[in-house]
Amino acid sequence: MRKAFTVSERVAIAEAVAERLGKRQGQRTDLATSGNISLSDKGQTRDLAAAKAGFGSGKTLEAAM
Repeated sequence: MRKAFTVSERVAIAEAVAERLGKRQGQRTDLATSGNISLSDKGQTRDLAAAKAGFGSGKTLEAAM
């Protein structure tokens, strides 16, 4: 069984996801793909990255940073 990620590892994962999502504001996200990360998801980038990294919300991610 694998041990759970540490908080710093989850923060690094969230940063990588946020970088991969990039700046989506004002762009057509229905045509783009970014691997396993759906660019068409609605919501703030920080919230999407936090969810992928296992944090409860974007605010929790910010506190961990």
